[in-house]
Amino acid sequence: MNRITHVLSVALLLLLPVLAVAGEPPDPEKTKALAHAAGGLIDKGDLDKAIEKLRLSGDPVMTLDAFDLLIRHYYWQQKKLEVVVPLCREAIVFGSAVDSPLALDRVKVTAFNLASFTWPGWNEEGIVVSGADRAEGMRAADLNLKLAKELERGPGVLSAAYWMIGAHQLTAGKPKEAVESFSAARKCSEKAGDEEGAEMNAGYLGIAEVMAGDPTGGRERIKRAVANLEKQDTDDSKFYAAQVKDVFKYLVGDSREEGAAVVRVEAGPAVFLVTKSPTAALFHVVDQLSAWSPGGRGEYRSFLAGTADHSAISRYAEIRRRPDRESFERAFLANSDIDAALFQCAEEGLLDPAEVHVLKKVFEQFSDRVAKLTLVNAEATRAFIAGLDSERIREAAAELSTFTGVPAIRLPVFPVPSPGNSPEAAILAGRLIIEVPKDVDPAPLVIREMARVFLEQKWAAIEKAAAKAEGLTPAALVDALCRAYAGTPGPALADALKPVLAKELEEGSFESFLARVPAVWAALK
Repeated sequence: MNRITHVLSVALLLLLPVLAVAGEPPDPEKTKALAHAAGGLIDKGDLDKAIEKLRLSGDPVMTLDAFDLLIRHYYWQQKKLEVVVPLCREAIVFGSAVDSPLALDRVKVTAFNLASFTWPGWNEEGIVVSGADRAEGMRAADLNLKLAKELERGPGVLSAAYWMIGAHQLTAGKPKEAVESFSAARKCSEKAGDEEGAEMNAGYLGIAEVMAGDPTGGRERIKRAVANLEKQDTDDSKFYAAQVKDVFKYLVGDSREEGAAVVRVEAGPAVFLVTKSPTAALFHVVDQLSAWSPGGRGEYRSFLAGTADHSAISRYAEIRRRPDRESFERAFLANSDIDAALFQCAEEGLLDPAEVHVLKKVFEQFSDRVAKLTLVNAEATRAFIAGLDSERIREAAAELSTFTGVPAIRLPVFPVPSPGNSPEAAILAGRLIIEVPKDVDPAPLVIREMARVFLEQKWAAIEKAAAKAEGLTPAALVDALCRAYAGTPGPALADALKPVLAKELEEGSFESFLARVPAVWAALK
């Protein structure tokens, strides 16, 4: 599970004493039996019958408790949001019609859970939240706050309710409204005497301020909140500090960036986090010009203009060929400026001060040229981002997810300008860097690299298949399979795999496909 963990448990602990004094709860064993029976129907694909069985239990509060057990099970264990959301919806509708303080308590818990489980900021592994899910979650967050006020709950519960609304406003593109919600949440925490909660809400307030257009003030507030939490040195304070940093990194960008903007694009089970970064573009162009490794992109050679350029590129290539390339790439594939990237490399011991000076001069030498190309390609980049959730890419993502059995992927994407019409793409340090041309559809490249991410989750199975094909490496098999699937140019193995892959996608399985790989490889040899 991701390090980001829900504050849900804290809110529920605040609720439990109220439930205990409001009346006798149902028999836990009977509740478990009801949930088990309904879960069996859900597992057979009959959600409607499961809901009907729950509704007809004869004990409304037991019905709501059974709903709650199933909601948690299908979220935490099964990772099936498509089951969780309708269960929550039905539980809220059912409980709202029951005239009982116990029932209303359960409705509030379910509303909070629905809001929490549909917030994409958790970046929960295996969970992909759709736009419809987020809208449902926002409504649930509003209901949760309304019930907290109606039930006259204390400031601690109100703080969690305001926080939940602010969280959804962040991911709904409403950072100014989120500033108001997190401010209210912080005041409630202070009123409750919860110092850790107040600092946590201050951290989220800082995130909202950054996203609302105040990167300097927001970053400073985040730094203070995290420092104060870490200073308190309790389990909760350390947890909240890590949470604030992780959510900021996920929603805004790397924790060292100021004002980084990440566009989140959902294409079914594939989530793309797109950053338009001048630093990444400059790094990519210089990287390709240097030809520090085989396969450098010749299309950028027009950027070279004389002896000074060739000399600068040669110095860059000498440094680039060193080990620990992934850390070097990660520093530049971010939304920080060149100075921040170079500083990070120095901090990590990748560059000495003299080398930082050399690379700074190299990047300065090409900066204006790359900026002009970026401006020329601006419209193509906007169209590329808008097309990431196209039907073609969505269908490919869904097919790859079903075929590989990988529920979902998350891929940071850095579009960079292409000077020609033969674009390329590659994954460096876990990030997709893709050249975006003006007149060529880059979708096949996106699908190819998206397939790579899905397949790399099945590495153990791929290793076993490659081991049975003498001379074939797992990396070569993955690359050929990605190219075969996307229809992009590749080695002879990719062409040989295309008909086999098509047949297995239609009527076979990933395992049966891998079983056929050795024979295809042997035929080529």
